[in-house]
Amino acid sequence: MGAVRGTMRGMQRNRRALSEIVGTLFLVLIVVAAATAFAAFVASYQSQVQAQEAVTHARSLESLKVLDVTPVIDSNNTTHNDWATLNFTVTSLDTNPTIITYLSLNKNPIRNYTAIVLNLTTGHVQTVSVEALGDLTIAPREQFNIILSAIPNATASSFYNPAALPTTSYLQLDIYTAYSNDFTAVFVPPTAIAIVNYLTSESGTTIINTPILDGSNSLQPGNSTLESWNWSITNLTNSSHPTWNIYGEQAELLNLSAPDHYLILLTVTDSDGLMGSNYPGIVFTYTG
Repeated sequence: MGAVRGTMRGMQRNRRALSEIVGTLFLVLIVVAAATAFAAFVASYQSQVQAQEAVTHARSLESLKVLDVTPVIDSNNTTHNDWATLNFTVTSLDTNPTIITYLSLNKNPIRNYTAIVLNLTTGHVQTVSVEALGDLTIAPREQFNIILSAIPNATASSFYNPAALPTTSYLQLDIYTAYSNDFTAVFVPPTAIAIVNYLTSESGTTIINTPILDGSNSLQPGNSTLESWNWSITNLTNSSHPTWNIYGEQAELLNLSAPDHYLILLTVTDSDGLMGSNYPGIVFTYTG
């Protein structure tokens, strides 16, 4: 009996030892699994951080610059006071490709447009029609033109909400990219300021007061310059038409009748083609 009990006690000790070994192995497995999972988490997190840093770096390098705008007046409009097309010249200063995803003009979303892309290295020119929700990919250091139709017609317009675009309106172009950058350029039209001075001269015993229209005080904000001054003179008293000599921003009025009233309207145009007018004009009375 003593031998049997001894044998049973030995078996119990062996089972406890085996249980302890198995438990230890399970603990080791749990620790290893946890360490592996943590390492995988750390690696994934580091990968996400690196990817985000790469995107942030690429986003900071992205650079588009709107160089100028060339507008064309709508010749079908009898008043000729609206734009028909707008041609923006843009260049990419990035060393990586740029993806343009969205455009707006004066906060009005653009539906479609034509892009003429010039590779500054090869000289190759490509014309691309970008439709609604379409993207435009610009290679590194390419120059391109964005051509918009401003005709207020649902089928002809480049805008989702077609509307007439006056020649005296400011132009704000926003270019959005796949990296969520917004490159904005604002072109401000000039301000026309017209005044009337008199040049006094003598002819024998007669004193002649010649009206001189002066638009030299007209203003041009930004980097553009004033290039032309267009004068319109209307006799409000009768149907006679005065004549004038134009000297750039000044005009000398001739053949006036006293005491007639005259409406003076000045339109100035800057180097971007934008216009400013002193509409509805100024009225002066010629007293002779």
